[in-house]
Amino acid sequence: MRQLYKKIILFGLLFTPTLVEAQVLRVGPKVGIQASRTVYNEPEMVDIYRSYPSLAYHAGGVMNVKVSDMFSFQTELLYQITKKHVENREIGDWQKESYQFLSLPLLLRASMPWGRNEIYVNAGPSISYWLAGRGEVFHGEVLEFDMEVLPYDIAFSGEEDTYRFIVEEANRFQLGLDLGIGTVLPMGRNFLMVDLRYTFGHTNMARETESYIPLPFFRHDLLHTQQVLSLSAAYLFNFDIYSMRTKGKSSGKKKE
Repeated sequence: MRQLYKKIILFGLLFTPTLVEAQVLRVGPKVGIQASRTVYNEPEMVDIYRSYPSLAYHAGGVMNVKVSDMFSFQTELLYQITKKHVENREIGDWQKESYQFLSLPLLLRASMPWGRNEIYVNAGPSISYWLAGRGEVFHGEVLEFDMEVLPYDIAFSGEEDTYRFIVEEANRFQLGLDLGIGTVLPMGRNFLMVDLRYTFGHTNMARETESYIPLPFFRHDLLHTQQVLSLSAAYLFNFDIYSMRTKGKSSGKKKE
């Protein structure tokens, strides 16, 4: 884990000079939908539970720094929700959860012209911080509580009760790898970016195998990652940094 953090920091340091050499800066809002799926690390959990993809959304801002016609560096700050939906293959009990994150992708992009538009591929690490979560669980014995499902909130400290569960060993910093393709379409002086991306989650949601739901009939844990396929659109305001730097500078000799 420590080595991965070092690589991400090195990645950022290597591309810091792009801000100095920037020719074009594009910034703007971004929104999108995403389908996330839970992937267990333990073979036993894979055998017991079937995982279903679930839809959610993300929203935030984008900054793209072009250093040449082909290459650019892009970073984003996103609020996003991923979801888990798993079902016991034999007895039919199920669990659904939603996780709220603040995410920071750091992407290197290669672009090429496509008529008046651009098409691109990008890749890079993504750092996410787990803010909060909610869930609900169904089991035959839940009916004894006179309810169809048992809803609960996920927290990281405080008192635990029937409707509030504490994840003491949570990995609140999540690391992933983003790979994507997309297109940039001119909209007058600005641009519309359409992005398709897959995020390979590399960090388990928690470090302990013990169930964090205090129900004796329900066994579960957070030794899993979240894999996410997202589709988004961003409206980018275009700033020609090179022209702004050279504006007002004289290219000839001073008049005597």
